[in-house]
Amino acid sequence: MQLNTPNLSTDIYTIQNKKRLNSQTRNCERIMSKSNEFSNDVNLNITSDLKKIEKKKNDDKLCLVCGDVSSGYHYGVSSCEACKAFFKRTIQGNILYTCVVNNGCEVTKYRRKHCQSCRFQKCLDTGMLKEGVRLDRVRGGRQKYKRNKTECEIPKMDTKKRVQGEQKINTIKKNEKKKLSLPDDSIQYKSPIKEINKDQEQIEDYFLKIELKDSCIDKLIEIEPKSLYAMSDLNQMNDGAEKFILTLSDITDRELANIIDWAKQVPGFQMLSTHTKIQSIQENWLDILNWNLVFRTIPYKGELVYANDFKCSEIQVELYKRPIELDSLCRELCIRLTALRLSFEEHILIRAFLLFNINIYSAENQKEIETVQKIRLNIQNELLSISKPSTNQYMRIMDLFNSSMSMLGQIRILCKQFWLKIYHDDHIKLQKLLCEMLSCYIT
Repeated sequence: MQLNTPNLSTDIYTIQNKKRLNSQTRNCERIMSKSNEFSNDVNLNITSDLKKIEKKKNDDKLCLVCGDVSSGYHYGVSSCEACKAFFKRTIQGNILYTCVVNNGCEVTKYRRKHCQSCRFQKCLDTGMLKEGVRLDRVRGGRQKYKRNKTECEIPKMDTKKRVQGEQKINTIKKNEKKKLSLPDDSIQYKSPIKEINKDQEQIEDYFLKIELKDSCIDKLIEIEPKSLYAMSDLNQMNDGAEKFILTLSDITDRELANIIDWAKQVPGFQMLSTHTKIQSIQENWLDILNWNLVFRTIPYKGELVYANDFKCSEIQVELYKRPIELDSLCRELCIRLTALRLSFEEHILIRAFLLFNINIYSAENQKEIETVQKIRLNIQNELLSISKPSTNQYMRIMDLFNSSMSMLGQIRILCKQFWLKIYHDDHIKLQKLLCEMLSCYIT
Protein backbone atom coordinates (compact mmCIF):
# COMPACT_ATOMS: atom_id res chain seq x y z
CA MET A 1 0.00 0.00 0.00
CA GLN A 2 1.38 3.30 -1.17
CA LEU A 3 1.04 6.53 0.93
CA ASN A 4 0.62 9.98 -0.66
CA THR A 5 3.50 12.03 0.62
CA PRO A 6 3.53 15.75 0.10
CA ASN A 7 5.73 17.20 -2.62
CA LEU A 8 7.63 19.98 -0.87
CA SER A 9 9.06 21.62 -3.97
CA THR A 10 5.62 21.89 -5.58
CA ASP A 11 4.13 23.59 -2.54
CA ILE A 12 6.93 26.09 -2.38
CA TYR A 13 6.47 26.91 -6.07
CA THR A 14 2.74 27.38 -5.58
CA ILE A 15 3.25 29.71 -2.64
CA GLN A 16 5.78 31.76 -4.56
CA ASN A 17 3.38 32.09 -7.49
CA LYS A 18 0.62 33.33 -5.21
CA LYS A 19 2.92 35.90 -3.66
CA ARG A 20 4.05 37.02 -7.09
CA LEU A 21 0.43 37.37 -8.26
CA ASN A 22 -0.54 39.31 -5.17
CA SER A 23 2.42 41.62 -5.64
CA GLN A 24 1.57 42.19 -9.30
CA THR A 25 -2.06 42.85 -8.37
CA ARG A 26 -1.04 45.44 -5.80
CA ASN A 27 1.33 47.06 -8.29
CA CYS A 28 -1.45 47.21 -10.87
CA GLU A 29 -3.81 48.77 -8.34
CA ARG A 30 -1.15 51.25 -7.34
CA ILE A 31 -0.47 52.11 -10.99
CA MET A 32 -4.20 52.45 -11.68
CA SER A 33 -4.73 54.74 -8.71
CA LYS A 34 -1.79 56.90 -9.76
CA SER A 35 -3.09 56.90 -13.30
CA ASN A 36 -6.48 58.09 -12.06
CA GLU A 37 -4.85 60.80 -9.97
CA PHE A 38 -2.77 61.88 -12.94
CA SER A 39 -5.77 61.96 -15.23
CA ASN A 40 -7.69 64.04 -12.67
CA ASP A 41 -4.78 66.44 -12.43
CA VAL A 42 -4.56 66.62 -16.21
CA ASN A 43 -8.31 67.31 -16.44
CA LEU A 44 -8.05 70.00 -13.79
CA ASN A 45 -5.10 71.59 -15.56
CA ILE A 46 -6.87 71.45 -18.91
CA THR A 47 -10.01 73.00 -17.40
CA SER A 48 -7.93 75.68 -15.72
CA ASP A 49 -6.09 76.42 -18.96
CA LEU A 50 -9.36 76.59 -20.87
CA LYS A 51 -10.75 79.02 -18.32
CA LYS A 52 -7.63 81.15 -18.59
CA ILE A 53 -7.87 81.12 -22.38
CA GLU A 54 -11.57 82.00 -22.22
CA LYS A 55 -10.87 84.78 -19.73
CA LYS A 56 -8.06 86.08 -21.93
CA LYS A 57 -10.42 86.07 -24.91
CA ASN A 58 -13.04 87.97 -22.92
CA ASP A 59 -10.42 90.42 -21.72
CA ASP A 60 -9.28 90.89 -25.29
CA LYS A 61 -12.83 91.84 -26.29
CA LEU A 62 -12.91 94.74 -23.83
CA CYS A 63 -10.92 97.95 -23.86
CA LEU A 64 -8.59 97.94 -20.87
CA VAL A 65 -8.81 101.71 -20.65
CA CYS A 66 -12.55 102.41 -20.61
CA GLY A 67 -14.24 99.00 -20.75
CA ASP A 68 -15.83 99.52 -24.16
CA VAL A 69 -15.75 96.85 -26.88
CA SER A 70 -12.18 96.33 -28.04
CA SER A 71 -11.32 96.52 -31.72
CA GLY A 72 -7.96 94.78 -31.26
CA TYR A 73 -4.49 95.44 -29.90
CA HIS A 74 -3.36 99.02 -30.36
CA TYR A 75 0.04 100.22 -29.15
CA GLY A 76 0.42 96.99 -27.16
CA VAL A 77 -2.93 97.04 -25.34
CA SER A 78 -6.40 95.72 -26.12
CA SER A 79 -8.37 98.92 -26.65
CA CYS A 80 -11.34 100.44 -28.46
CA GLU A 81 -11.13 102.73 -31.47
CA ALA A 82 -11.94 105.79 -29.36
CA CYS A 83 -9.11 105.26 -26.87
CA LYS A 84 -6.71 104.32 -29.67
CA ALA A 85 -7.48 107.54 -31.52
CA PHE A 86 -7.31 109.57 -28.29
CA PHE A 87 -3.88 108.16 -27.40
CA LYS A 88 -2.58 108.69 -30.93
CA ARG A 89 -3.93 112.25 -31.09
CA THR A 90 -2.38 113.11 -27.73
CA ILE A 91 1.07 111.80 -28.63
CA GLN A 92 1.16 113.29 -32.12
CA GLY A 93 -0.08 116.66 -30.92
CA ASN A 94 2.16 116.61 -27.83
CA ILE A 95 -0.89 117.65 -25.78
CA LEU A 96 -0.64 118.20 -22.04
CA TYR A 97 -3.78 117.66 -19.95
CA THR A 98 -4.53 118.79 -16.41
CA CYS A 99 -6.97 117.15 -14.01
CA VAL A 100 -9.13 119.67 -12.18
CA VAL A 101 -9.81 117.29 -9.29
CA ASN A 102 -7.10 115.04 -7.82
CA ASN A 103 -5.94 112.80 -10.70
CA GLY A 104 -8.29 110.06 -9.56
CA CYS A 105 -11.21 110.39 -11.96
CA GLU A 106 -13.05 107.24 -13.00
CA VAL A 107 -12.51 106.32 -16.65
CA THR A 108 -15.41 104.33 -18.10
CA LYS A 109 -17.19 104.08 -21.42
CA TYR A 110 -19.62 106.81 -20.42
CA ARG A 111 -17.19 109.04 -18.46
CA ARG A 112 -14.04 108.77 -20.56
CA LYS A 113 -14.52 112.27 -22.02
CA HIS A 114 -14.93 113.95 -18.63
CA CYS A 115 -11.23 114.05 -17.74
CA GLN A 116 -8.65 113.75 -20.52
CA SER A 117 -5.75 113.83 -18.08
CA CYS A 118 -6.88 110.74 -16.15
CA ARG A 119 -7.80 108.96 -19.38
CA PHE A 120 -4.33 109.49 -20.84
CA GLN A 121 -2.72 108.38 -17.60
CA LYS A 122 -4.79 105.18 -17.64
CA CYS A 123 -3.66 104.54 -21.21
CA LEU A 124 -0.08 104.64 -19.98
CA ASP A 125 -0.87 102.56 -16.88
CA THR A 126 -2.44 99.77 -18.94
CA GLY A 127 0.72 99.57 -21.04
CA MET A 128 0.16 101.68 -24.14
CA LEU A 129 3.52 102.55 -25.66
CA LYS A 130 4.33 106.07 -26.75
CA GLU A 131 6.97 104.61 -29.04
CA GLY A 132 4.24 102.80 -30.99
CA VAL A 133 2.82 106.06 -32.33
CA ARG A 134 4.43 107.20 -35.56
CA LEU A 135 4.96 110.94 -35.35
CA ASP A 136 5.49 111.27 -39.11
CA ARG A 137 2.01 109.94 -39.88
CA VAL A 138 -0.87 112.39 -39.59
CA ARG A 139 -4.42 112.61 -40.82
CA GLY A 140 -4.59 113.31 -44.52
CA GLY A 141 -1.73 111.07 -45.56
CA ARG A 142 0.97 111.90 -48.04
CA GLN A 143 0.43 115.63 -48.39
CA LYS A 144 2.16 116.06 -45.03
CA TYR A 145 5.30 114.20 -46.07
CA LYS A 146 8.29 116.03 -47.44
CA ARG A 147 8.62 115.37 -51.12
CA ASN A 148 11.77 114.25 -52.77
CA LYS A 149 12.52 117.09 -55.17
CA THR A 150 14.52 114.90 -57.49
CA GLU A 151 11.51 112.62 -58.03
CA CYS A 152 9.07 115.50 -58.55
CA GLU A 153 11.04 117.47 -61.09
CA ILE A 154 9.51 117.48 -64.57
CA PRO A 155 12.03 116.85 -67.30
CA LYS A 156 12.58 119.87 -69.51
CA MET A 157 11.49 119.63 -73.14
CA ASP A 158 13.67 120.71 -76.00
CA THR A 159 12.71 124.01 -77.66
CA LYS A 160 12.22 122.42 -81.08
CA LYS A 161 9.91 119.71 -79.76
CA ARG A 162 7.86 122.26 -77.81
CA VAL A 163 7.38 124.47 -80.89
CA GLN A 164 6.35 121.47 -82.97
CA GLY A 165 3.83 120.45 -80.34
CA GLU A 166 2.28 123.93 -80.22
CA GLN A 167 1.97 124.00 -84.01
CA LYS A 168 0.13 120.67 -84.00
CA ILE A 169 -2.29 121.95 -81.33
CA ASN A 170 -3.04 125.12 -83.33
CA THR A 171 -3.67 123.06 -86.47
CA ILE A 172 -6.15 120.83 -84.62
CA LYS A 173 -7.98 123.90 -83.25
CA LYS A 174 -8.34 125.43 -86.72
CA ASN A 175 -9.75 122.20 -88.12
CA GLU A 176 -12.28 121.95 -85.30
CA LYS A 177 -13.46 125.55 -85.90
CA LYS A 178 -14.16 124.81 -89.55
CA LYS A 179 -16.45 121.95 -88.57
CA LEU A 180 -18.77 124.24 -86.59
CA SER A 181 -22.00 125.15 -88.41
CA LEU A 182 -22.41 128.58 -86.75
CA PRO A 183 -19.92 131.44 -86.92
CA ASP A 184 -18.31 132.65 -83.69
CA ASP A 185 -20.20 135.98 -83.72
CA SER A 186 -23.58 134.26 -83.66
CA ILE A 187 -22.95 132.57 -80.31
CA GLN A 188 -24.57 134.49 -77.45
CA TYR A 189 -23.18 134.20 -73.94
CA LYS A 190 -25.13 134.79 -70.75
CA SER A 191 -23.55 136.65 -67.89
CA PRO A 192 -22.65 134.07 -65.19
CA ILE A 193 -23.08 136.71 -62.46
CA LYS A 194 -26.68 137.41 -63.46
CA GLU A 195 -27.41 133.68 -63.59
CA ILE A 196 -25.97 133.19 -60.08
CA ASN A 197 -28.00 136.09 -58.67
CA LYS A 198 -31.15 134.70 -60.27
CA ASP A 199 -30.50 131.26 -58.79
CA GLN A 200 -29.86 132.82 -55.38
CA GLU A 201 -33.20 134.65 -55.51
CA GLN A 202 -35.00 131.44 -56.46
CA ILE A 203 -33.39 129.60 -53.55
CA GLU A 204 -34.38 132.34 -51.08
CA ASP A 205 -37.97 132.33 -52.40
CA TYR A 206 -38.07 128.57 -52.06
CA PHE A 207 -36.96 128.60 -48.42
CA LEU A 208 -39.34 131.46 -47.61
CA LYS A 209 -42.23 129.44 -49.04
CA ILE A 210 -41.20 126.47 -46.88
CA GLU A 211 -41.07 128.75 -43.82
CA LEU A 212 -44.59 130.05 -44.48
CA LYS A 213 -46.06 126.84 -45.91
CA ASP A 214 -47.46 125.46 -42.68
CA SER A 215 -49.95 127.36 -40.59
CA CYS A 216 -48.36 130.25 -38.69
CA ILE A 217 -50.76 129.66 -35.81
CA ASP A 218 -49.44 126.16 -35.05
CA LYS A 219 -45.85 127.40 -34.93
CA LEU A 220 -46.72 130.51 -32.89
CA ILE A 221 -48.64 128.42 -30.34
CA GLU A 222 -45.64 126.12 -30.06
CA ILE A 223 -43.20 128.96 -29.30
CA GLU A 224 -45.50 130.90 -26.94
CA PRO A 225 -43.41 132.34 -24.04
CA LYS A 226 -44.13 131.24 -20.47
CA SER A 227 -46.18 133.33 -18.06
CA LEU A 228 -44.43 136.00 -16.00
CA TYR A 229 -44.46 136.32 -12.21
CA ALA A 230 -43.20 139.32 -10.24
CA MET A 231 -42.95 137.57 -6.85
CA SER A 232 -42.89 140.91 -5.08
CA ASP A 233 -44.84 142.43 -2.20
CA LEU A 234 -45.29 146.20 -2.46
CA ASN A 235 -46.63 146.47 1.08
CA GLN A 236 -43.22 145.58 2.53
CA MET A 237 -41.64 148.75 1.07
CA ASN A 238 -41.95 152.22 2.58
CA ASP A 239 -41.75 153.91 -0.82
CA GLY A 240 -44.41 152.15 -2.90
CA ALA A 241 -43.66 154.18 -6.07
CA GLU A 242 -39.98 153.24 -6.11
CA LYS A 243 -40.75 149.60 -5.44
CA PHE A 244 -43.37 149.63 -8.21
CA ILE A 245 -40.88 150.96 -10.77
CA LEU A 246 -38.14 148.53 -9.70
CA THR A 247 -40.54 145.59 -9.93
CA LEU A 248 -41.89 146.80 -13.27
CA SER A 249 -38.31 147.19 -14.52
CA ASP A 250 -37.48 143.61 -13.52
CA ILE A 251 -40.62 142.24 -15.21
CA THR A 252 -39.95 144.27 -18.37
CA ASP A 253 -36.33 143.13 -18.52
CA ARG A 254 -37.29 139.45 -18.26
CA GLU A 255 -40.09 139.85 -20.77
CA LEU A 256 -37.66 141.53 -23.19
CA ALA A 257 -35.41 138.47 -23.02
CA ASN A 258 -38.44 136.27 -23.74
CA ILE A 259 -39.42 138.45 -26.71
CA ILE A 260 -35.95 138.19 -28.26
CA ASP A 261 -35.93 134.39 -27.88
CA TRP A 262 -39.48 134.24 -29.25
CA ALA A 263 -38.65 136.46 -32.25
CA LYS A 264 -35.85 134.14 -33.37
CA GLN A 265 -38.39 131.32 -33.78
CA VAL A 266 -41.16 133.27 -35.53
CA PRO A 267 -41.68 131.91 -39.09
CA GLY A 268 -39.83 134.05 -41.63
CA PHE A 269 -37.71 136.03 -39.14
CA GLN A 270 -34.53 134.06 -39.84
CA MET A 271 -34.86 134.87 -43.55
CA LEU A 272 -34.12 138.54 -42.82
CA SER A 273 -30.66 140.06 -42.74
CA THR A 274 -28.98 140.71 -39.40
CA HIS A 275 -29.44 144.46 -39.82
CA THR A 276 -33.20 144.10 -40.40
CA LYS A 277 -33.58 141.72 -37.44
CA ILE A 278 -31.95 144.23 -35.09
CA GLN A 279 -34.05 147.05 -36.55
CA SER A 280 -37.21 144.99 -36.04
CA ILE A 281 -36.50 144.38 -32.34
CA GLN A 282 -35.41 147.97 -31.65
CA GLU A 283 -38.46 149.53 -33.31
CA ASN A 284 -41.16 147.17 -32.02
CA TRP A 285 -40.20 145.90 -28.56
CA LEU A 286 -42.39 148.48 -26.79
CA ASP A 287 -45.41 147.66 -28.98
CA ILE A 288 -45.01 143.94 -28.29
CA LEU A 289 -44.63 144.56 -24.53
CA ASN A 290 -47.77 146.70 -24.41
CA TRP A 291 -49.69 144.21 -26.56
CA ASN A 292 -48.78 141.43 -24.11
CA LEU A 293 -49.93 143.66 -21.23
CA VAL A 294 -53.28 144.25 -22.93
CA PHE A 295 -53.89 140.57 -23.62
CA ARG A 296 -53.01 139.59 -20.03
CA THR A 297 -55.58 142.13 -18.83
CA ILE A 298 -58.41 140.85 -21.10
CA PRO A 299 -61.19 140.46 -20.10
CA TYR A 300 -60.78 143.82 -18.36
CA LYS A 301 -61.82 143.78 -14.69
CA GLY A 302 -60.47 147.13 -13.49
CA GLU A 303 -56.79 146.14 -13.14
CA LEU A 304 -53.85 146.15 -15.54
CA VAL A 305 -52.07 142.79 -15.28
CA TYR A 306 -48.31 143.42 -15.59
CA ALA A 307 -47.67 139.87 -14.35
CA ASN A 308 -49.87 137.10 -12.98
CA ASP A 309 -49.06 138.23 -9.43
CA PHE A 310 -48.52 141.96 -10.11
CA LYS A 311 -51.60 144.07 -10.94
CA CYS A 312 -52.43 147.77 -10.77
CA SER A 313 -55.86 149.30 -10.22
CA GLU A 314 -56.87 152.88 -11.09
CA ILE A 315 -56.55 153.89 -7.42
CA GLN A 316 -52.94 152.68 -7.29
CA VAL A 317 -51.90 154.67 -10.39
CA GLU A 318 -51.46 157.94 -8.48
CA LEU A 319 -49.84 156.12 -5.55
CA TYR A 320 -47.21 154.55 -7.80
CA LYS A 321 -46.77 157.76 -9.88
CA ARG A 322 -47.51 156.10 -13.20
CA PRO A 323 -48.51 158.60 -15.95
CA ILE A 324 -52.30 158.90 -15.92
CA GLU A 325 -52.61 159.43 -19.69
CA LEU A 326 -50.55 156.31 -20.42
CA ASP A 327 -52.56 154.28 -17.95
CA SER A 328 -55.87 155.54 -19.38
CA LEU A 329 -54.92 154.63 -22.96
CA CYS A 330 -53.93 151.11 -21.91
CA ARG A 331 -57.23 150.61 -20.11
CA GLU A 332 -59.18 152.02 -23.05
CA LEU A 333 -57.56 149.54 -25.44
CA CYS A 334 -58.25 146.69 -22.99
CA ILE A 335 -61.93 147.65 -22.80
CA ARG A 336 -62.19 147.91 -26.59
CA LEU A 337 -60.55 144.53 -27.24
CA THR A 338 -62.69 142.92 -24.54
CA ALA A 339 -65.76 144.13 -26.44
CA LEU A 340 -64.34 142.82 -29.72
CA ARG A 341 -63.64 139.45 -28.03
CA LEU A 342 -59.98 139.16 -28.91
CA SER A 343 -59.06 135.46 -29.12
CA PHE A 344 -55.71 133.86 -28.31
CA GLU A 345 -55.10 132.99 -31.99
CA GLU A 346 -55.77 136.59 -33.03
CA HIS A 347 -53.48 137.83 -30.26
CA ILE A 348 -50.46 135.74 -31.35
CA LEU A 349 -50.95 136.63 -35.03
CA ILE A 350 -51.15 140.38 -34.36
CA ARG A 351 -48.09 140.13 -32.12
CA ALA A 352 -46.19 138.41 -34.96
CA PHE A 353 -47.35 141.17 -37.32
CA LEU A 354 -45.99 143.78 -34.89
CA LEU A 355 -42.57 142.13 -35.10
CA PHE A 356 -42.46 142.80 -38.87
CA ASN A 357 -44.07 146.25 -38.63
CA ILE A 358 -40.86 148.06 -39.54
CA ASN A 359 -39.95 150.87 -41.90
CA ILE A 360 -39.05 148.47 -44.68
CA TYR A 361 -38.45 151.27 -47.19
CA SER A 362 -35.21 152.05 -45.42
CA ALA A 363 -33.99 148.54 -46.10
CA GLU A 364 -30.79 148.24 -48.12
CA ASN A 365 -32.18 146.20 -50.99
CA GLN A 366 -35.45 145.55 -52.75
CA LYS A 367 -35.31 141.84 -51.98
CA GLU A 368 -35.48 142.52 -48.24
CA ILE A 369 -38.52 144.75 -48.73
CA GLU A 370 -40.32 142.05 -50.72
CA THR A 371 -39.53 139.42 -48.07
CA VAL A 372 -41.01 141.52 -45.25
CA GLN A 373 -44.08 142.32 -47.35
CA LYS A 374 -44.67 138.63 -48.09
CA ILE A 375 -44.41 137.71 -44.40
CA ARG A 376 -46.82 140.47 -43.35
CA LEU A 377 -49.30 139.52 -46.07
CA ASN A 378 -49.13 135.89 -45.00
CA ILE A 379 -49.91 136.83 -41.37
CA GLN A 380 -52.84 139.02 -42.44
CA ASN A 381 -54.25 136.16 -44.53
CA GLU A 382 -53.93 133.83 -41.54
CA LEU A 383 -55.73 136.39 -39.39
CA LEU A 384 -58.66 136.53 -41.82
CA SER A 385 -58.81 132.75 -42.29
CA ILE A 386 -59.11 131.70 -38.64
CA SER A 387 -62.82 132.59 -38.51
CA LYS A 388 -65.76 131.73 -40.74
CA PRO A 389 -65.85 133.94 -43.83
CA SER A 390 -68.66 136.40 -43.28
CA THR A 391 -69.09 140.16 -43.65
CA ASN A 392 -69.60 140.74 -39.93
CA GLN A 393 -66.58 138.66 -38.97
CA TYR A 394 -64.42 140.38 -41.57
CA MET A 395 -65.47 143.81 -40.29
CA ARG A 396 -64.81 142.73 -36.70
CA ILE A 397 -61.27 141.60 -37.50
CA MET A 398 -60.53 144.74 -39.51
CA ASP A 399 -61.83 146.93 -36.69
CA LEU A 400 -59.81 144.90 -34.20
CA PHE A 401 -56.64 145.19 -36.26
CA ASN A 402 -56.92 148.89 -37.14
CA SER A 403 -57.86 150.07 -33.65
CA SER A 404 -55.02 148.02 -32.16
CA MET A 405 -52.41 149.47 -34.51
CA SER A 406 -53.62 153.03 -33.99
CA MET A 407 -53.80 152.96 -30.19
CA LEU A 408 -50.55 151.02 -29.79
CA GLY A 409 -48.76 153.85 -31.62
CA GLN A 410 -50.06 156.40 -29.11
CA ILE A 411 -49.21 154.15 -26.15
CA ARG A 412 -45.69 153.62 -27.50
CA ILE A 413 -44.95 157.38 -27.51
CA LEU A 414 -46.10 157.84 -23.89
CA CYS A 415 -44.41 154.65 -22.71
CA LYS A 416 -41.12 155.71 -24.29
CA GLN A 417 -41.30 159.06 -22.46
CA PHE A 418 -42.04 157.27 -19.17
CA TRP A 419 -39.06 154.91 -19.41
CA LEU A 420 -36.61 157.52 -20.70
CA LYS A 421 -37.43 159.77 -17.75
CA ILE A 422 -36.59 156.92 -15.37
CA TYR A 423 -33.50 156.07 -17.46
CA HIS A 424 -32.07 159.56 -16.91
CA ASP A 425 -32.93 159.48 -13.20
CA ASP A 426 -29.81 158.34 -11.33
CA HIS A 427 -31.87 157.54 -8.23
CA ILE A 428 -33.37 154.40 -9.79
CA LYS A 429 -31.18 151.75 -11.41
CA LEU A 430 -32.84 149.87 -14.27
CA GLN A 431 -32.03 146.36 -15.48
CA LYS A 432 -29.23 145.93 -18.02
CA LEU A 433 -31.19 144.70 -21.06
CA LEU A 434 -33.87 147.34 -20.58
CA CYS A 435 -31.17 150.05 -20.44
CA GLU A 436 -29.66 148.78 -23.70
CA MET A 437 -33.02 148.93 -25.47
CA LEU A 438 -33.76 152.43 -24.13
CA SER A 439 -30.34 153.66 -25.24
CA CYS A 440 -31.45 153.07 -28.86
CA TYR A 441 -33.91 155.96 -28.47
CA ILE A 442 -31.23 158.39 -27.31
CA THR A 443 -29.72 160.31 -30.22
